[in-house]
Amino acid sequence: MSSAVVDPHTTKVLPDAAAIEEWLINTLAEQLNLSADEIELDEPFASFGLGSADAVMLSGDLQDWLTRELSPTLFWEYPTINSLAAYLARA
Repeated sequence: MSSAVVDPHTTKVLPDAAAIEEWLINTLAEQLNLSADEIELDEPFASFGLGSADAVMLSGDLQDWLTRELSPTLFWEYPTINSLAAYLARA
């Protein structure tokens, strides 16, 4: 069961790690023409063939979805879906 977080400054519901993982899996699969079943949570983004241009584009899409500013280097700092989703859920 997911437990969303509410931002006290905006009363906006922020996605939890599970929702972020799901978004990343679906978006990566679509962007890279893969099946969502091929995306492993603990595999490095590079193992899916995600290049630097793809990562920057994905970072922008994620930023839009979360409606908050993100560093385009997040995919190198947190190289797996698990690590990135966990970081974003608590940030």
